[in-house]
Amino acid sequence: MCFKKERNSEGAEQPHKLETDYKVLKSNIDNYFINSETENRGKIITDKINELLLENFLINDDRNATISLTGSELTDILKQLDLILESNKSGLGSLNLLCIAAELLLFNEVKQGLKLTLIEELEAHLHPQYQLRLIDYINEKQNIGQFILTTHSTTLASKIKLENLIICKNEYAFPMGHKHTQLNESDYRFLERFLDATKANLFFAKGVIIVEGDAENLLIPTIAKLIDRPLHKYGVSIVNVGSTAFKRYAKIFLRNELPNLNIPVSIISDLDIRSLEYYNDEKIPEVTLIESLHIHQFKGITEDVDYSHMPKFFVNQSDFENYILAYKSVKRFPPSAIQKRLVAKFNSIGKTVFTETIISHLREDKRSKINASWTGDLVKIFLPLKWTLEYDIACSELYKYLESAIFIASKEKNNPTEPIVLSDIQEIQKDTESKYEDQELTSEISYDIFKPLCKGTISKASTAQYLAELLELSNTESAITNIIETDQHLKYLCEAIYHVTEQPKHQDEHE
Repeated sequence: MCFKKERNSEGAEQPHKLETDYKVLKSNIDNYFINSETENRGKIITDKINELLLENFLINDDRNATISLTGSELTDILKQLDLILESNKSGLGSLNLLCIAAELLLFNEVKQGLKLTLIEELEAHLHPQYQLRLIDYINEKQNIGQFILTTHSTTLASKIKLENLIICKNEYAFPMGHKHTQLNESDYRFLERFLDATKANLFFAKGVIIVEGDAENLLIPTIAKLIDRPLHKYGVSIVNVGSTAFKRYAKIFLRNELPNLNIPVSIISDLDIRSLEYYNDEKIPEVTLIESLHIHQFKGITEDVDYSHMPKFFVNQSDFENYILAYKSVKRFPPSAIQKRLVAKFNSIGKTVFTETIISHLREDKRSKINASWTGDLVKIFLPLKWTLEYDIACSELYKYLESAIFIASKEKNNPTEPIVLSDIQEIQKDTESKYEDQELTSEISYDIFKPLCKGTISKASTAQYLAELLELSNTESAITNIIETDQHLKYLCEAIYHVTEQPKHQDEHE
């Protein structure tokens, strides 16, 4: 670098030009505060300081204060320099970035000793794009030494490899490497692909609710507020994983050794056993039920299929064949002969007529299997009574509000340029109340309400947004709160919220 000192022909080290120039400058400035020339006011300032000290603080002390440029070595000179990007225009973020760049450049030249860089809150005043560029640079330059960074930035947390991440909580440090968590290698690769800034919020939460879609993401905060458990007051984050990959995210909190992270996690998932009305509507009156005896018979043909994930029933042969190919446990699965024998065995089982009793049995069987896979006290899974969040709301006392929300979402879809105002929402809800004034809720009505969401003709996210608004507007005298807290179809939502909010409210976000 240009700051290295030169040597003469005899090998002796020569002063750097900055050192010789600085020596002249230092002499001139020091003299300004020492000499008592007529136009030199520096001596007057020094005398005033000494007079104040001697009369009030340094009584009977013969020491005098002086004003002087300190240091004379090259390193002392460099420490007094300011790096400026653009005069009077640089913000704190730009200045921090310049400082880090200069320090890293100088650090790169260090050849001996411990090469350790400590940066507290790397993201301070930095635009998220600058944060990403900086962390990418540090990741590329790991050969120049070890970096220890602290951060509250979800942007940075999403970019750092989980293997290099350490969560600090309750005076403990929790490394997130594979030796310490119940994540496997596949989980790490998956999370590094899909762990974005929104999902990385789980690292900074006092409690976490993991959901599988936008509807839950939009509706759960409102439900929590209505039952007097506002999530922000408890430091709880909702993480929308957008799929059924919740196990991978939940395993982040499961440790291989004590102490535990002690972060409560609620997973809100769907049971995904459709209603009888759905099969009648789709004209699927019969299915092939798979019992444990049948699985034993399939294993007798080949064990090169993972039967542990096999559903309890198949609607048709095509679904069965797709399952066999999706869950083959060997790369080279002989599809021709083996698959034909499996299909023949499948077809020999015979069809069973769908009934409400069979569907209830399937629901309980699936619920038991899912619950058995989550036995911990901190990470728990919460499932609806029947099918999905929206369907169970359609089966609850909130069904009228859901129908109104679907109608409003439909109106918005058909007339996107026409704004939906408060009076429209109130009028639609009034009409829905009148429609069901003399009717009792039946399973057929619930399915008819839910059907547009099931078919995908109406957005679940838009419906959830309007439903949340309707519930808050209609909660006069805590009417909606009472329904949410007592309805069996909504019980699992309350329990999921209670699980992550049993802790005291966190008034101080820096706690």
